[in-house]
Amino acid sequence: MGVEAARLALVGLGDGAADRIDALWFSTVAPAYADKTNATAIHAALRLGPDVGAFDANGSVRSAMGTRISP
Repeated sequence: MGVEAARLALVGLGDGAADRIDALWFSTVAPAYADKTNATAIHAALRLGPDVGAFDANGSVRSAMGTRISP
C-alpha cells in the first residue's frame, strides 16, 4: 500500500516529481517487515536515486506525527 500511495502522490506532482524528492519517510502501525526497514523497499520500488534518504518511523500509533513535513 505504501508503494501505491507514493506512486499516486508522484503522479499528482507531475512530470519530473521523482527528481525533486530528497527523502522518503514511511510510517505505519503495522510494518510488513519487523527485522528490516520498510522504507528501503518503497525506495527501490519507486526507483529513487541513491542520494534520496529512506527512513522508517514505526512502532507506535503516533509515529506518523513525528514524520510530519516541515516547511
